[in-house]
Amino acid sequence: MAWRDCVRGFLITAFGASLGTLLVQQIHPDVLRRLLPPLLLTVAIYVLLKPKLGTEDHPAQATEGYVFLLEPLQNQEQSADHSVKQLEVRRLQERLDFEQQCFQSARFQILE
Repeated sequence: MAWRDCVRGFLITAFGASLGTLLVQQIHPDVLRRLLPPLLLTVAIYVLLKPKLGTEDHPAQATEGYVFLLEPLQNQEQSADHSVKQLEVRRLQERLDFEQQCFQSARFQILE
């Protein structure tokens, strides 16, 4: 999988982690002490009862209601893709110019 295909997921994960961190800092520690053990137990039971968890690939499923959240990221990604393509074209052009110079140099040396 290409890294640029993962950029959207990385950005959303970073946003969610930041938001979660800010939220947890606002909750009183006693509430967290009471809430975390049942939450962890629930997750453990779910994982134990789903033996095929993670063994099958499924296509990404974005509901229409959340697509508007991803649209700005997609525009940024398209802009980044365009910049990457421009950079690749520039590098290819530089390499072609260099190879043409080498060819001209070698041709002149042969003719001398």
